[in-house]
Amino acid sequence: MTLRVALLDQRYGQALLDQQVLHYRPRGVMRDSVLAMTSSSTPAKRPVVGLLIAIAGVAWLLGIIVPSLLVVSGTSWLAVIVAAALTLAFLLLTLGRSTRIIPRIAFLIATVGWLIFTLNDLHILGQFHMWGAIIALVGTLLAGIFVIMHNMFGRLGDVLFLLAAILISIGLLEEVIKPFLTGSLATVLDYAEAILLILTGIVVLARRK
Repeated sequence: MTLRVALLDQRYGQALLDQQVLHYRPRGVMRDSVLAMTSSSTPAKRPVVGLLIAIAGVAWLLGIIVPSLLVVSGTSWLAVIVAAALTLAFLLLTLGRSTRIIPRIAFLIATVGWLIFTLNDLHILGQFHMWGAIIALVGTLLAGIFVIMHNMFGRLGDVLFLLAAILISIGLLEEVIKPFLTGSLATVLDYAEAILLILTGIVVLARRK
C-alpha cells in the first residue's frame, strides 16, 4: 500500500511538472507574440485595403481609356466605383485598431471627402461637389504623408501611395480653382494617378510582413 501511494504521488508530481512545462512561455516569446498580434491588426496589412485601392485604380484607368464605358443615364459608374472604393479604403484605415489618433483624423477627412464624391457621382449631392473636392484634397494629401511617416504599407507601398496622393491632390486642386494642366500634361496626370493606385494596391496585397 505504501509503495502504491508513493507511485501515485510520483505520477501526480510528474503530471504537474509536465503541465507547467506546457504552459510555460519565456517572457521574450510572449512579448514577441503580443507584438506580432499588434502589428498584424494594422489596417494597412489587410488585403481588402489593397484590393480596394487597386479596384479604384483599375476603374480610373478604364474611365480614361473608354470614357463612355458604364455610363448610364448620365451617371458614370466607373467614377462611382473609384470614389466608393477609395471611401471604403480610407474608412477601413480610419477604423483600424492600431491607427494613431492624428492619422485617423486624416483618414476620416479623406473618407468624408470621397463619400461626398460618391454621392455627387450618383447625383445625390451635386451642390456639395466643391466641398467634396476640398475635403478630399486635404484628407488624401494628409493620408499620404501619414502613411509614409508611420510605414503603414511598407517602404515601396508608402512611396507609391504618397506619389498617388500628391498627384490626386493636384487633380483635385484643379477642380477647386481652375484647370492649369491642359493637353498632354492633363492626360499624363490622369494615367499616372490611375497607375500609381493600381501599383499601390498590388504592393499592399503582396505584402506579408
